[in-house]
Amino acid sequence: MFSRQSRVVMIAVSVMLLGVVAYASSGLMIQSDNPITPKPDQALIVFMRLPASFGKAFLFDDYGQSVSLYELPGTENRLIGFLKGGTKICYEATPGEHLFMVAGEAADFMKAMVESGKIYYVLVTPRMGFWQARYSLRPLRQMNLTSAEFPHWDSETSLVEKTSASEEWAQKHAAEIENKRTRYWVVWSEKTKEQQDLQTLHLEDGR
Repeated sequence: MFSRQSRVVMIAVSVMLLGVVAYASSGLMIQSDNPITPKPDQALIVFMRLPASFGKAFLFDDYGQSVSLYELPGTENRLIGFLKGGTKICYEATPGEHLFMVAGEAADFMKAMVESGKIYYVLVTPRMGFWQARYSLRPLRQMNLTSAEFPHWDSETSLVEKTSASEEWAQKHAAEIENKRTRYWVVWSEKTKEQQDLQTLHLEDGR
């Protein structure tokens, strides 16, 4: 007979694996062959979610269940797309200031100041949650882009793009998305200036 703790773990893993199937079969994202090249008048931001090793995944990740990404211009929640482990998505942004959100069990934010003609990279990183992992946006600095690890991060993530089904999902869940934005923006606003700066993409981070 399984212990109560074992049953809880088995149920949680089952739910997580269902999330993988749902991502693949729902048509929310498809493989993309678009070049990762910025337009002269735009910045290109590449959001990457690394594949998790089993040991880390068991405690901190969710076996591939997707998280959603948004740009937040004004009061709009503009869907960028969904990421599961081992995928990345490109987003064109006008030069200047931007605000982004990642949403899963909770939500977190990243400010950005970007320059046209540059590519910027951001890691979607897991942290401990209650039922599932929660996620943050980690801007990559020049020291990260020139590190020995970065080529592996880049090669181990496949480029995907959103579909019409993605937009339908966002419309269906608009109230839930807005609720998370409102609720967790309060948490973000209480961070110190130094903490917020760690989650801010700077002009000089592009290449």
